[in-house]
Amino acid sequence: MPKRNRLFVPKLSMKQTLQTNKPFIMAMLLVFGLALASRTIYVHQLTDSPLLIVHMGDAKVFDEWAQEIAGGDWLGSETFYQAPLYPYFLATCFTVFGYDYDMVRIVQIIIGSLSCALLVMIGRQFASLRVGVIAGMILALYPTAIFFDALVQKSVLSMFLMCVYLACMGYNLHRLRPRILILAGGALGLACLTRENLLVVLVITIVWLCIYFRPQAWRRRMLASLSFVLGMVIVLAPVGVRNWYVGSSILLTTSNVGPNFYIGNGDGATGMYRALRPYRGDAEYERLDAREIAEDQTGKSLTDTEVNRYWLSRTWQDIASSPSRWAGLLVRKWRMFWSPTEIADTESLEAYADASGLLHALHTAFRFDVLLFFAAAGVWASRRDWRRHALLYGNVLAIAVSITLFFVFSRFRHPSLPIVAIFSAVGIANLVDCAVSRKFVSFLIAISIGLGTFFVARIGVVPESYVPAAYTFANVGETLTKAGRLDEALVYHQKALALSPNLTQANFGMAVIEGQRGQYAVAAEILKNVVRSNPGHVDAHYLLGLASVKTGDMTLALEEYQAAVRLKPDHANAQNNLATVLLHFDQTEDAIEHLRQAVDLQPDDVRARFNLGILYYRQGKMGLALEQIEQVLALSPDDSGARQLYEDILAAKNHE
Repeated sequence: MPKRNRLFVPKLSMKQTLQTNKPFIMAMLLVFGLALASRTIYVHQLTDSPLLIVHMGDAKVFDEWAQEIAGGDWLGSETFYQAPLYPYFLATCFTVFGYDYDMVRIVQIIIGSLSCALLVMIGRQFASLRVGVIAGMILALYPTAIFFDALVQKSVLSMFLMCVYLACMGYNLHRLRPRILILAGGALGLACLTRENLLVVLVITIVWLCIYFRPQAWRRRMLASLSFVLGMVIVLAPVGVRNWYVGSSILLTTSNVGPNFYIGNGDGATGMYRALRPYRGDAEYERLDAREIAEDQTGKSLTDTEVNRYWLSRTWQDIASSPSRWAGLLVRKWRMFWSPTEIADTESLEAYADASGLLHALHTAFRFDVLLFFAAAGVWASRRDWRRHALLYGNVLAIAVSITLFFVFSRFRHPSLPIVAIFSAVGIANLVDCAVSRKFVSFLIAISIGLGTFFVARIGVVPESYVPAAYTFANVGETLTKAGRLDEALVYHQKALALSPNLTQANFGMAVIEGQRGQYAVAAEILKNVVRSNPGHVDAHYLLGLASVKTGDMTLALEEYQAAVRLKPDHANAQNNLATVLLHFDQTEDAIEHLRQAVDLQPDDVRARFNLGILYYRQGKMGLALEQIEQVLALSPDDSGARQLYEDILAAKNHE
């Protein structure tokens, strides 16, 4: 029986494979080089700026966390409150290179440049090589991407992992490949450990796999879906087990969903970030404040899961009490997501552009609304390929919805940028083709759709009073003040006030600097204005009390310390200082009461115990006086004043 003819497919050598894909490889290398160059120039321009060395907000938390991990505490002792992948990335860099942020930034700009190169691949998969090259160049020169890639922030990883996910999914456009889907799921799982809201991409992907490949057998589609989920489980299951082990809470990512949901939707929400407690917006307070408020309201100690549940319940109560408010808020946040304003967290692009000519030039000409102009034109031009692009549509809309349900930051929408860049590239390519082939009607329709999107995106939803650079300058000034670099701190607070004269944080920072310089009268005048416009600012009342004592205005000092204690009864220093001022007005009993509260709040406060001991001694209450001074000597054995008072008390007791 003759052998059946078989189709012979020659196996290509490595050299032949490279030659076949040479244009594609060259395009990726070109885009990678462009991205690397732009990011290197940007970092070089920041060399002499404090912006490159200060750690603020999340960056400060990540730095401290990474140092603990690199020091050997790889497991930790609490459930993750913030997404953990970036601190572990930092810790790995510290372990390999030492504590060197220059090396961290080199690694980050390489990763960011790889994201741009991957976008060439993604563009080719979903459209064409030309689209991929244009999309990669967009990302290589997009100012927000350059900014985030060099920042001590997790956005560089979320962007890269999203590009890996999209590239893997692109390989499944024509044929399901379970192994590649496992890799895609793993990439998305890691991305969820940088941005928890990316879990919504799981749902979109499963739906897309089931619908896009509907002609194929359901078993094959089920295998594909399970392969993708398996990839995510491989990454997220160890995190869930770890959270259960250290905190008895099964959480696949973090425990901050409830507080973040309240921040974005509770009574008084604006769509942007707001601190759970006024004037405590620093990342280091978030977890503590969320727990303390929840426990104060419930009157019992809570686990992380219970704290999370408290904030979710409280938010839903606020929503139920005013559903119309919430509906309007959701619309506002949806519009804010598409706004050209880069809503900043702690660090704003505009502030960094002030120190980098390259970033300033790119940001002036190339903002998100410009990207949306071309993206809208691209969506229209590729409308016949909607099935191929359904995964991209679904993911960008799902990310937008997931952010709308919480609150809006520029870095939150960053993982959607590769998809927007692809459609922008499609739009640019189509407009060029229409112009060259003189298809003026198609050209005008695409331009009209782009302009409509451009102007709708620019309709103001962010308050005019919001000046992101001012907040960043004030944050830098505050950080430099804590480091004792007062002259530099003053410059940054002045920059902040030049942009936003009534910015509370900057005015308060100026007062702190003047106080540390001994200019108490100047500090007091600034603080008077702060408390006048911000009567709930506890620290401003407290510092105004200090400044008033220094200037001899004891009446004002009494008023300000009383205000601080009224607003924050557990402010031990305010309780102690209020007692001192009360003594000036011969209100001894009131002073003793406040000193008792100070001691209860801070049992190791030597100064409060010593003052309380003196007052008891003067009242002839030798037993109570002796008790306090013995505690002082136990805490500070070399305190000569306490030792002398101790001997005086003993002598007085002997004469009783």
